[in-house]
Amino acid sequence: ITMPREDAVRCMLKNTKRFEVELSSFLGEDHPCPDRAPYPDMDSLVGVNGEFLLFRLTGSQPFRFLKSSISSISAIASNVFANTPGIATFDWIKKAVEWIDLLCDVVKQHPSVFERNEQRLGIDFTSALKLLKEGESIFLDVPDDLRKTLSKHKIYVSTNKEGRLTVKSKKGGAHYAVGTTAIRWCPVLFEALKSDVARTTTWESAINRLSLEFLEFRDQLASAEKLSDIHLLRYHAFHYQLARLVNEGASLVVAPPDGMVASSLKLLENLHSFIGESSNVRVAYQFADEKFNSGQSVVQDRAPLVEALVRRKSISAGSCAELNNNSDNGSFRQAGRQHFATALMKGLEHLGLQVSSDESRTLCALKAEEIERALFDQFQRFVGEQAISPEYKRQARAIKAGIADKGNAKLCGGVLQGDVDPAILVRMSDDELASPQVRQEREHAEKEAKKGVVLVPQSAAGRIVQGNHPSQNSQSKEKLQSPSDLSAVDSAASREDASTIERQKHLQSTTFGTLVKAIVSRQPPPAPPSLAASIAASQLSEMDTTFLLNSSGGDRITLSFGDGSRRFLVGFCAEGAVVDGVDGCLPNTWAEKGRLRISEFSKFVKAKLGSGKWAAAILRLVTFADKEAREFKKFYMEYETKERIAMLSLDETTKAYLVTPKFHEH
Repeated sequence: ITMPREDAVRCMLKNTKRFEVELSSFLGEDHPCPDRAPYPDMDSLVGVNGEFLLFRLTGSQPFRFLKSSISSISAIASNVFANTPGIATFDWIKKAVEWIDLLCDVVKQHPSVFERNEQRLGIDFTSALKLLKEGESIFLDVPDDLRKTLSKHKIYVSTNKEGRLTVKSKKGGAHYAVGTTAIRWCPVLFEALKSDVARTTTWESAINRLSLEFLEFRDQLASAEKLSDIHLLRYHAFHYQLARLVNEGASLVVAPPDGMVASSLKLLENLHSFIGESSNVRVAYQFADEKFNSGQSVVQDRAPLVEALVRRKSISAGSCAELNNNSDNGSFRQAGRQHFATALMKGLEHLGLQVSSDESRTLCALKAEEIERALFDQFQRFVGEQAISPEYKRQARAIKAGIADKGNAKLCGGVLQGDVDPAILVRMSDDELASPQVRQEREHAEKEAKKGVVLVPQSAAGRIVQGNHPSQNSQSKEKLQSPSDLSAVDSAASREDASTIERQKHLQSTTFGTLVKAIVSRQPPPAPPSLAASIAASQLSEMDTTFLLNSSGGDRITLSFGDGSRRFLVGFCAEGAVVDGVDGCLPNTWAEKGRLRISEFSKFVKAKLGSGKWAAAILRLVTFADKEAREFKKFYMEYETKERIAMLSLDETTKAYLVTPKFHEH
């Protein structure tokens, strides 16, 4: 017996299952060639350098794959005759992608109404309003069922009180799936379009307000017998304000209505002609004198220019835009100025001063420019703008943290008042830049770290040896022997005792609890019964902590254990002078290559140090965050329970041994 329409029902169920599988892949599988750059955090569709952010998405390979995936899934969904949560979710994503396509279509190149012989990319005002209205119906009214369906794929969609859509991809989800990419780009583009439309609307309001004021002023002149200097000064003021608005309108992404632009240009032309015919040099000079002697007027004029200097944002299509095109290589300088300005604004807040005024923003921007210029002269003068030096980066971070610290308001006030010269500021040490509270915390942490610390021979195992034999001009490298071959250590040591070996390179062995720096003695040390007696225990209190840099110029190093599933970021401190061949040459990642018993490791160290051909480089491992510290504690407690020490590989001839706190007394 066959039920009516049984085949149709079976076919529908089959299509439904197939659709769910395709949707799961659409939202849950990463694209093989994703765009891993951060999502833009901009309040405009046009970036700092004049690029359209929309084209970064639509011109990418994942977006083309997204369009083809939507087309194929749509064919399957058309045969699913049921309104399931998956169908609703896919329809919403499809509408969002169609909205992006519409946005791409309305971005057109057209002649600029403000500048002759110039083509500009922009959006028509009417089209922008229509797109904005459609976007509100799609992005600001997300059903709860759709949110729940997306949350199963670790994609969380929400709308805040201000009506702003936020999309977050949590841990465990496919961050680079094509469906996830489309969903995460939607709020970025929608909010950018909203900001551009609001900017154009504000510009229109300013033009209308200025036009009404001018009409009222002209009506008042009808009763005047003749034009006085005061009247001419008002004409100059109207001309100046309208010229500023016209320049601002030339940089708008959403083009104003043509009628308003034409009337503004016509009024500006009439004002210019009238001033040229009726005014004179004396009135023009008086207007300029009043304008530039007025504090508020000076701030109004300088704020946009200083912002352009700090952020390299063009305020018009003129010379500022040309300057931006030549400043790509010095982008780190732009970021530095912006960070310093933000830190100074925070310092003003801590001082209890008003930070929303134009005077405050201008002062902070000017001081940020002075600080960055002094920092560049101090650390980048011979490097240039092609690359950032580690010293520049390190000092910039210290200055930013110092002037933004709530407990260090005195430093921020001194910088803003001019009591602290930028040339002196960029040469201050970390302690001089830190607040009293931070200095006390550092001293306390240093005392706690030194309390009960003993350097043991096991921490000195790893090093690089490179020597010159008297009978040879060429250098030969000796590879570090594995403790599994300890039977050959004694014989090898006896054969090489007659050779004079000059220690040139060192490998760091990490000790968790010892103050760290590479310590190398110039004469071959005798075989020590304890590393505490032979290496640097007496020098521990005299060392100054310094972080070693990796080969990329950073102070973070990734330690990888097992199959790579356990990883955490650490740093290595160094005391005293930095050893040649260590600082700036460390690999970015150290991978575990083996595990040793403490007895094997101790025997291996004594044999190597006793040969007189090895020099110890001792480093101290430091974590930078609470999460990293907790992960590292779990790691070393597990290894201590198993009575093991981790051996890490840096290169073919370099090994590091991680001696955890339990083994410091051996």
